[in-house]
Amino acid sequence: DKKAFSKEELAEFETVADSLNTNKKIQNSNEMSHATKKNAIDFSSNEVIINLNHQIKTLENALIEISNNNKNLRMRENVISEKMDKLNRLVNSINNKSLKNINDEISILKNKLTSVSKSVSSNQNRIYRFTKKHPNRPPFILLSIDQWGNNYSAVLELNGESSTASVGDVRAGWRISEIIKPNCITAIRLSDANKTKICRTGDV
Repeated sequence: DKKAFSKEELAEFETVADSLNTNKKIQNSNEMSHATKKNAIDFSSNEVIINLNHQIKTLENALIEISNNNKNLRMRENVISEKMDKLNRLVNSINNKSLKNINDEISILKNKLTSVSKSVSSNQNRIYRFTKKHPNRPPFILLSIDQWGNNYSAVLELNGESSTASVGDVRAGWRISEIIKPNCITAIRLSDANKTKICRTGDV
């Protein structure tokens, strides 16, 4: 026959069962805590600290590089901005009056160029006429012989203008071949190698 338990015994059984369940829960909690600790990172490890420091250094270098790039971009922006300001000031400084002055100066230069071209053409014609009239004489005359140390040069007049020539220099198609101190030179015509002596009096 089954024994009937009193209320007191049943209550005692329940207390023992609750105690067993509590101990089991504590055991399971301790096992889980141990497993968690086993899988956790040990921040006291030197290898972990070195790795973290390396990552921090990498981030710092990246930030420095970004900062430098931004600085270079700002510098370029400032340079471009300064150049644009200069161009704008230059454009603003050129008003109608300035443009008129520039055009006037261009016109003056054109007139001077035309005058010089006419003078060159006139001088060439005078040389041609003189050469045709005196085929064996150069179109210049000897004014004097200058001496600087051991160097001699001839002062020549051509078309009303004087110039200095040394041996080897060419004037109006004639090369100065020799300076005969104190009063004469010899010149060779380039077209036919004709040699002529010219003296300070103009006599050949």
